[in-house]
Amino acid sequence: MCSSDLSKNLQGSGLTFVFVFQKPEYTLPNCEQLHNDMQITWDVSGQTVTLEMLGRMGENEWIGFGIGEQMVGSDVAIGHFKHAQGNVYDININDKLTCTTVLQTQPRGVCRDTLLGYSDSTQYLESRRNNGVSSCKYRRQLTKSEEHDRDWNTTSVIYAIGSLLSDEPVYGMHRIWGNKALNLSHSSNGVECRPFLLELPNK
Repeated sequence: MCSSDLSKNLQGSGLTFVFVFQKPEYTLPNCEQLHNDMQITWDVSGQTVTLEMLGRMGENEWIGFGIGEQMVGSDVAIGHFKHAQGNVYDININDKLTCTTVLQTQPRGVCRDTLLGYSDSTQYLESRRNNGVSSCKYRRQLTKSEEHDRDWNTTSVIYAIGSLLSDEPVYGMHRIWGNKALNLSHSSNGVECRPFLLELPNK
């Protein structure tokens, strides 16, 4: 970690904050800068892809990465922490609302695959938190295993960081989101991701 010479003082509080650049310890060879606050790293072995989502996120936020041209209809993995324990699970976005069941029909919205009667295509591996930078690592197959899933060797990905409600992602309450062309079956050609810019108390 290297610190800059930028700092600020909260008026009347006596607290001084310093801006620092923090470069995570990457465990996978390929990295893509998705946003100033989010990166994805990955490695492909045969038909299996291992991914790690990294982001500057709060304790009550989720981080998501998946395949799709837009939110609705996408196949996404969501990662977040609860009591310092990380988790990653598979979700399907079939409507523009937080997951809900109306009149005993199939759940609609941002719902876990298991709530829809499908299997979870992700295998959670590990997670870490350091000074507000969190990472969630998982593994899955490049080709879809169920009809509602998407192949993960396509070229359009989506990403977001948003708020949690009762440990579930809330649709629409995301502070960053976007989509871009990225082929996970290819390498990143040595492109390096930037360090995260953090604002920490000056102890």
